[in-house]
Amino acid sequence: MQGLANLKGVGPALAKKLNEAGVTSFAQVAAWTDADMDALGETITGLKAKAEKGDWINAAKALAS
Repeated sequence: MQGLANLKGVGPALAKKLNEAGVTSFAQVAAWTDADMDALGETITGLKAKAEKGDWINAAKALAS
């Protein structure tokens, strides 16, 4: 969980929700599509807005490499 908390706007509670949804690595976040964010947003309120605001996909690409 600590790893995903390195993304802007991801605290311990959100990291836990992401982990519970099967998202456990930066590589997974780096590969997200709009459809992936929409699907996760159905169970994690506000996820897409936070991901876009924090530029998680690009940040995850940098952290995954």
